[in-house]
Amino acid sequence: MSPSVPFYRKLPPGLVGAAPLAILLLVFSPSGHPQTQNICERLGALENNGATCFLDGKRLTSLSSGDFNGLSNLEYLDLSNNDLSSLPEDIFAGLSKLHILDLSGNELSSLAADVFAGLSNLHFLYLDDNGLSCLPTSVPEGVTVDVKLSKCDSPTVTITGGTAVTEGAAASFTLTANPAPAAALSVSVTVAQSGDYAAADTTGSKTVTIPTSGTATYTVVTVDDSTNEV
Repeated sequence: MSPSVPFYRKLPPGLVGAAPLAILLLVFSPSGHPQTQNICERLGALENNGATCFLDGKRLTSLSSGDFNGLSNLEYLDLSNNDLSSLPEDIFAGLSKLHILDLSGNELSSLAADVFAGLSNLHFLYLDDNGLSCLPTSVPEGVTVDVKLSKCDSPTVTITGGTAVTEGAAASFTLTANPAPAAALSVSVTVAQSGDYAAADTTGSKTVTIPTSGTATYTVVTVDDSTNEV
């Protein structure tokens, strides 16, 4: 086609007026120019028939909801060694077959409570080399995590002593969980002494159950002797 001759002169009669519309349909039709919807395909990181996605060291600073759409067969997602400081709460929605998630080496200081919700088959979670102080409650039970952190909603348990103890009576201690647990909480405590105050078999590691009210009382029987228990 000669550049000097308008292309619509080459079209059959009756289609000249439709030419602009045809052009628009070609440019904007998804079937004419398929658009990849997920970040793994956009960055050429999808391998093993969609089972693995390696996005490590891609200098990612943020992720958007939908970046992992259409990856229902993904089993291994590597996002390590990027510059991610936050994650959308629903970023991993739909990745129910994911076994391994690596988020180590980023700048995450906190995570949304439900960010890992739906990852029912997750086996390994790597979070090392971030600034996290606790784990979201949505981390599935039984998952191996490479950092030792408590759940973000785990209550803080404090122990306070009671009043003066009568010789041979029980010393009373109050355990308080803050916030109060949603279900009964079992706490390991160690009963120790300096001297010979406690009765036999009352020292050592013990388990105290704190109910949903948030408080529990634990007693230690003392020895009825000449020593004052304070």
